[in-house]
Amino acid sequence: MMLNPVLRRELKTRLRTWKSSILIMLYLLVLVGVGGLFLAANTLNSYMRGFNPQDAITIYVLLAGFQLGLVMLIAPALTAGSISGERERQTLDLILITKMSPFSIVMGKLAASLSHMILLIVASLPIFSLVFLYGGVSLWNVVVMFCFFLLTALFLGSLGLFCSTFFKRTTVSTVVAFMLVLALSVGSLIVLALLHRFSYGIWQKPLSYEHTLWIVGVNPFIGFLSVVGDQVGFEAIFSILNMHNNPNKITIQPWQVNIIFDLVLSFIFIMLSIWRIRPVQGRVKKSKTKKSEKVKNDLEEGSKEGVV
Repeated sequence: MMLNPVLRRELKTRLRTWKSSILIMLYLLVLVGVGGLFLAANTLNSYMRGFNPQDAITIYVLLAGFQLGLVMLIAPALTAGSISGERERQTLDLILITKMSPFSIVMGKLAASLSHMILLIVASLPIFSLVFLYGGVSLWNVVVMFCFFLLTALFLGSLGLFCSTFFKRTTVSTVVAFMLVLALSVGSLIVLALLHRFSYGIWQKPLSYEHTLWIVGVNPFIGFLSVVGDQVGFEAIFSILNMHNNPNKITIQPWQVNIIFDLVLSFIFIMLSIWRIRPVQGRVKKSKTKKSEKVKNDLEEGSKEGVV
């Protein structure tokens, strides 16, 4: 099976540099530092008050929360310069005039960034094995959580890739990508709070579970807390968001809505990225046609002058 040329080139150039190793090392050091500090504090407290099984769940939630934060910081940064970087290096036209379609170019760039993100997530698996020393969390829970991380990385990566096709400068693309991530994670909560206040003022009751679900369903943190709530019973956040108001007994959970949003928005951003670079390819072909016609006309004029 032939590997995507863009993916093959990106993997070779990224994995051979020292930046890739430094990124993996820093990523793991942060997780090890968080887990190690909490584990040391838990060991010290266990001598005084005995072992509490709830501490294992707390370690798991803490490590998973930091993992999600790192994914949200790294995933957009990996793709925000994919296309704009090629444009700054003046190599985008060289890629576009090849036989590769815009779809292959975009998917190759996205796959290369996601493969790097997958490498970071898989490298953190030994750190999560610390949880199994205490129990309380099954292997299936960890697998579900890591699948949620991968879908979140897919969505954030496609968002950064779209920003990279829309803006010509990598710096601007990266800033806008992080602003959009901030708007999704914090802005949705602000909108929810305002709508709750508006609902109390008009109808003297909070928003329904259905409306709240679709507002915060796009928020990766709410999806993460929903996954944790299903696994270890962490439901306090839903009381704060008034998501316990579910008179119709809707069985769908926020993390399921979040997955739907991730898949749909990822598809939209990928299609928009393909559309954004397709006109560039058309302009390149058009300019080459104009140049060839101009050269042909010059040659014809030169031949006529020579005959005269």
